[in-house]
Amino acid sequence: MIELKTINACRTAMNEPNGHKISFDQVIETMYRTGLDMQSCYKGTSLAGAALNVIEC
Repeated sequence: MIELKTINACRTAMNEPNGHKISFDQVIETMYRTGLDMQSCYKGTSLAGAALNVIEC
């Protein structure tokens, strides 16, 4: 899922009509750094995020 979001972010950036283009590597680096800055409670992991709202059967 995250890989798909990364690819879509890159495609959006590369198709920007005003010529402001960034590379796939720049997208990956930016998303990586953003993830490092996020508190774990906002991440969609098995320990936090959406996982806290899943009811086990």
